[in-house]
Amino acid sequence: MKLTSPAFKNKGEIPKIHALNYGNLLPVFNCKDAPNNTVSLAMIIDDPDAKKVPKKIGGQGKIWVHWTAWNMINSTKGMMTSDTVEGMTSFQRTGYDGPAPPDKEHTYRFSIFALDTKLSLDSKATKTDLTKAMKGHILEQDVLLGTFEDPELRKKRLAKEVKK
Repeated sequence: MKLTSPAFKNKGEIPKIHALNYGNLLPVFNCKDAPNNTVSLAMIIDDPDAKKVPKKIGGQGKIWVHWTAWNMINSTKGMMTSDTVEGMTSFQRTGYDGPAPPDKEHTYRFSIFALDTKLSLDSKATKTDLTKAMKGHILEQDVLLGTFEDPELRKKRLAKEVKK
């Protein structure tokens, strides 16, 4: 099984239109070669680098969750359907919230899971709830990585480096 996006290559830079402060548009994803007995797909987008963000600039000391969704299907029209449920993010709301690193470039994980069932979770479910519900139902999974640094913060960071 392979997760790709026309928006960016694996380990490539995520276009700013998908970032929280620059459009907050969920990228389009394609899932190829899911097992034949896949009933639904689930996805988690998170930021492991957020765990290292200093508290003085808002760090929470945890992996930051940007999106969770389940009961997706794989079709030529896309993975999201009326059965798709979006769960809670670290922003304490449902739906997609794009990259917004407060310090430097972060690498984001886009994890896809092929499941042998649909999940009966509501939209108040967290990443932890989703992970527990998927246990024993994952047929296959893949991860797409993307990087992002806020362009305005990058300018400031580079200007400081030049002054040193």
